[in-house]
Amino acid sequence: MMINKIFFVPMFLLLVISFSAGSAQAHSTAGRIKIDLDKKQPTTDDFAYFMESYVHRQLYGSEFEKWHKRFYVKEFLRVDQQGDRATVHFLTLDFKEKRDFPDSMTFERNRDGVWYYQPEKGGEKIVVHTYVMKWGYYYQRYILPASVAGLALGLSALALLFIKRRKTGPQQSA
Repeated sequence: MMINKIFFVPMFLLLVISFSAGSAQAHSTAGRIKIDLDKKQPTTDDFAYFMESYVHRQLYGSEFEKWHKRFYVKEFLRVDQQGDRATVHFLTLDFKEKRDFPDSMTFERNRDGVWYYQPEKGGEKIVVHTYVMKWGYYYQRYILPASVAGLALGLSALALLFIKRRKTGPQQSA
């Protein structure tokens, strides 16, 4: 019985590792908030939230029959960015045929700073969204500007006090 456990545990661990290593893994949205992607230098993780959903639900709809729940992003390879244009290279997993193939999606950044995806077959531009940690978003959106404004107000008050004391001169004590 002990011999079975000695061989079973390592074999089980190898099996689990081999299945998880090649699978497409979705990015978690737990504790995050959805925002439009407006970074100047986005990474694959920034595009991943949009791409995983789009590849799975729409990208190959016009090319393949029975494409619903068939395609997944298996692996993100790289982002090639030149100014306001970025191409994300990735491997697509075809779940039906049990194979993967390379593909890419190209994104453009508008004057408003937000990234968009223009489908190659035509159609309207789609705003690219991403997810960021809630605390980081609220900190940068509300707390940091409020603290900077508070600091500026405090420094202004100190400067006014300093100027007022200079004009009135030193106080004489009785």
